[in-house]
Amino acid sequence: MPALPGSIEIFPNREDRDEFSSLAPQGKRNRRPFLFLTSLLLFLAVGLAYVWLRAPVYQSAASLTIAREEVVPAGAAAATVENNLIRQLMAEQQQILLGSRLLEETLLRLNENRGVDRPALRLADVGGMLSVVPIEQTQVIELRASGPKAEILAPLVNAWIDAYQELRSRTLRNDADNTADALGQESRQLELKIETKRGELERFRTEHGILSRTDTENQAVARLKGLNETINKATEEEVKTKAALESIRTAIAQGEPVLAPGEKQGVESLEKRAQELREQLQGIKRRYTPGYMALDPQLKLVPEQLAQVENQIRGKLEEGKHEALSQAEQAYASARQAVLETRRQAEAHKREATQFTTDFAKQEAMQAEVEKLESIHGEIQAKLARIESRPQEKYPPLRVLERAYPPTQPVWPDYWKDSGIALAVSLAAALAGIGLYDYLTRRDTTPNAPQTFQIYPYPERILPQYRQEPSSLPHQPVPLALEAPFPRELTEPELRLLFETADSKTKQWAGLLLSGLSLEEAIALRLQQLDLAANRILVAGEPVRSVPLSPRLKTWLMQSPSIWDYAMAPDSGEVSALIACAAVDSGLSQPGAIDAAALRHSYIVYLVRQGIRLSELENIVGPLPVKTLASYGHFSPPGPGLPAEKLPLLHPVLER
Repeated sequence: MPALPGSIEIFPNREDRDEFSSLAPQGKRNRRPFLFLTSLLLFLAVGLAYVWLRAPVYQSAASLTIAREEVVPAGAAAATVENNLIRQLMAEQQQILLGSRLLEETLLRLNENRGVDRPALRLADVGGMLSVVPIEQTQVIELRASGPKAEILAPLVNAWIDAYQELRSRTLRNDADNTADALGQESRQLELKIETKRGELERFRTEHGILSRTDTENQAVARLKGLNETINKATEEEVKTKAALESIRTAIAQGEPVLAPGEKQGVESLEKRAQELREQLQGIKRRYTPGYMALDPQLKLVPEQLAQVENQIRGKLEEGKHEALSQAEQAYASARQAVLETRRQAEAHKREATQFTTDFAKQEAMQAEVEKLESIHGEIQAKLARIESRPQEKYPPLRVLERAYPPTQPVWPDYWKDSGIALAVSLAAALAGIGLYDYLTRRDTTPNAPQTFQIYPYPERILPQYRQEPSSLPHQPVPLALEAPFPRELTEPELRLLFETADSKTKQWAGLLLSGLSLEEAIALRLQQLDLAANRILVAGEPVRSVPLSPRLKTWLMQSPSIWDYAMAPDSGEVSALIACAAVDSGLSQPGAIDAAALRHSYIVYLVRQGIRLSELENIVGPLPVKTLASYGHFSPPGPGLPAEKLPLLHPVLER
């Protein structure tokens, strides 16, 4: 094997590693601090000049409440209806407050009260200074004025409020007068119409003989009712007489005695006389023989009298049968004739009653029309009286909660914070410049150039621990490129424990990160991006991304509105700090590694382990670097990837 050109230098043992740095080229080593300080001061000077040369922006604000009492219909979703009414009210007031007419009156009022040292303002000057900010879920609005001149902001906002109140007062008076005139004219027209309708109603009643609104006082109806009652009674009598006739015929057919009502007493007397004669004849037969009875005229007279009485009874019964049948037939015929006659009379009066019913219905319709007009007239009179006594009821009441005060501190920019950012950027730029300098000035080695190998032996006291035989290492595939380490992956039990100990605000942020949102998207999220009906979150971007909204997360977001407090929106560091505090409180291991990135990484790994296609992963969690997306392929199970719609996208921790 040919020897390599060059030289080998063996140095004595060096326990202090800093001494080896002296072997570097002296010129390059000495220029680094100078270049670093020079570039740092240059970048810092430019950054601080940009920060401190910006003009400050001050802000002054006032609060108004505009309440409107609306009746929510029964059965409706009260919260949805109330939110719609509030949004509509706020939109109306924003248009009025930012209208050119009100702004011109504001400037006129402000310029009249300005001092000699302050120039007059124009509409173009304040067009971008004023803004109206409604407070979500309330009926409070803030009037804000922003600009570089702090001394004019509070007078401008207060003049704006005064002009708005004056405009409302004039509008109330004008609207009340116009409404009262219109209602008065409408009331007079209704009075004339009511009088006309009443006259037509009275003429109609007179022409058709309608005495009153109750039909019992009208002759045709009363007579028809009487005929109907007579028909009912005659029909009942017909049924009774027919039943009596059938009963007599049945008794005659069965041979039973039938008597007329007047003959019953006479037959009973004859039967009593016959019974007495039979008893007397039996007594005679016990005492005398038949031969003796035939010779004695007195004794022979008793059988003859008995036979005569029995003949009279039989005659009475026969005569009573015919008389009872005749009377029953006559009673039935009379009742039947009465029914027929009454029905004929009812038919004769039926047309008259029908015509009266039609006329009565027309009269009732005319009466209802008059009553409806009177009711409308009464409502107009009540509304007119209410407007004259309280004209402001048409408009929502206005109350100034807090007037504007002169600002003492600018709201933008934050000079000290931006100075810190400029210092950090300058440090990073200076370090990058040193790295670029080292890259550009490093010594180029060619294959044929002579090389010097420097050997530093280990100290004798540490050589024995390295003289041991090395153990065999398992075969590991060598990665093609160095990959950045992933954040910590939290298991499902760890996530459940984290949510149990977290407060409401931390649950909101953690739930959004476990739903596929990045930390920046969660901080920028607004209430309008929540589709509560479809349980979806619309994430802003190109294009807009739709991710599922779990029931638990929706409950957390609606119960505690702190996440929607735009005036106190946290930065990414504060959100990660909240999650880290919850991790410490829950007692999880390595709480320092649990932050927003760990929660988002846990949700991405959950989707990949389900077998989602990597090409569809960005549709759920947003854009990812290509190398990072490829690295997540290590978590994908064997087999082809599945589309997102066939997988459970909600994390199990948020499902129940």
